[in-house]
Amino acid sequence: MKRLIIFLIVVSVIAGMIGCGAEELIPDDNLEAVVREEPKYEGRYLELIIFGTLPAYQRQGLGRKMLNFLYNEAKSEEYKGVILVADRNTPAFSLYLKEGFIVDREFAMGEATLCWMRLTF
Repeated sequence: MKRLIIFLIVVSVIAGMIGCGAEELIPDDNLEAVVREEPKYEGRYLELIIFGTLPAYQRQGLGRKMLNFLYNEAKSEEYKGVILVADRNTPAFSLYLKEGFIVDREFAMGEATLCWMRLTF
């Protein structure tokens, strides 16, 4: 069972959330396919599992603030960086590129093109 840490961002209501883990999750078919495609990383990376903001709070810089909070927490815990999987056809993918993430591997899952991405501090 993976330890899952969830931070909720509150702006008078819950506006977004971040979920991170550091060990294995209970497998399901889709997750197993994603894990099979995971590149081998040298060092300790924090894996971003859940990330999002409510539509009413998007495009206001909240996502970037949440990521910066996550980076600071990861650095304080001596992680080398952050890894994640993102769909190439989402606004989040563009945000991750702007934040300096690079694509390590792409793979298809149904209609989606998923990308393993990495940010090294």
